[in-house]
Amino acid sequence: MDVYAPVERTYTPTPEDFADPRVLVLDIGKQYAPELGNFDHHQDGEMPATNLLLLNHVAPTLGEELAGKLRERLFQCVSDVDRGRVVFSDTTPTPEFNMLVRAFNNLPDGFDRALTVVTEILLAQVETAHKAIADVMRWDALVKTTGVAYQHDNDVILCRKEKAREENIFMLVCPNLRGGYSVISRDTNILVIPAVDTQTFLHASGFMATYPSQADAINHALQLAQKMNLSAYQLIED
Repeated sequence: MDVYAPVERTYTPTPEDFADPRVLVLDIGKQYAPELGNFDHHQDGEMPATNLLLLNHVAPTLGEELAGKLRERLFQCVSDVDRGRVVFSDTTPTPEFNMLVRAFNNLPDGFDRALTVVTEILLAQVETAHKAIADVMRWDALVKTTGVAYQHDNDVILCRKEKAREENIFMLVCPNLRGGYSVISRDTNILVIPAVDTQTFLHASGFMATYPSQADAINHALQLAQKMNLSAYQLIED
């Protein structure tokens, strides 16, 4: 059952608030007392930001695998930005989460509006993290040949790039949502898919191409994998 507690924005929590474990005092008060529900980091420059303190506290309940995914995908970055550990320049944009929150600053009802947005982002991140964990098993179950993995549905496997890198897989062959089959490059710094007559579509960046049949997609993927293996062999010989 979903449980939502009322949220109050205040700069002056009371002694009663700090003493009541049913009241979470977050990011204010210069107190870190998890047993009392007080999570602030401003009193200690070595502590992670409040969001990460809270995640670490509930990690045993969530399970470390899920908490680790959330830490990796969102919480660590938010903490680093909040603590000034990320240095920005004109060519380094603010991470999306922090940028979205700051966009509500000084707007009417900005806090409540930001709270609605970040709640949806957090719920999506939790669902995505669960899927990423489950998708490891889906990836492991795929048929693979040298350099190529074969997927029989078009539900994106979230861990595919990391797992492909670990297993030296260069391409994924899978059904395309618009029909036919796709060959998707793991990394265009390693492999840009070239144009061939059997393709019905080729992305300008060369990261993905579509073919009318599974056989056409597999044949081209195997040709590319063979060329990559020959190139790697040539480099070793040289």
